[in-house]
Amino acid sequence: MNENVQLLKTDSGSSSFTSWKNGNNLWVSDLDVDAGGNWVTCCGGVEGGRRNSNGFLTVFYLQTRSLVSGYSTRGTIYSATYHDAFNKILTSSNDGTIQYWSRPDVNGVGRTQLSSGCGYSVSVNPINSYIAVGGAGPLVDCFAQLGNRSFSVSF
Repeated sequence: MNENVQLLKTDSGSSSFTSWKNGNNLWVSDLDVDAGGNWVTCCGGVEGGRRNSNGFLTVFYLQTRSLVSGYSTRGTIYSATYHDAFNKILTSSNDGTIQYWSRPDVNGVGRTQLSSGCGYSVSVNPINSYIAVGGAGPLVDCFAQLGNRSFSVSF
């Protein structure tokens, strides 16, 4: 556990610094580096999570090796990826939504309900910007634009 890790925001909208202490251990579920190679996003969960906080999303600036922004969430975030065409970070979590975050300041700017109750993986096609999200269940949700599910495929 790194007691120097601090998160800047919470689901309640608080903007004060919050330290992960009191024996909670963070675990990382996914990492992604932006197309320019300057920013990395990291997400995951909290073992023995605090009240109303079970996950996190952070952004690091690689040139200075510093934590730039972070957000604690009620749900565990399993997947995060950069969507360079829309200048957003996309996440999927156990709350059954795909969420859209501004970058690099990590502010929630929208969410869309998924077909399944939990999203484990989100991917973006860098050529046509299509988004695919898979989770608990046989459906993969596909989006041609943020906020509007175009269709779902089943396997």
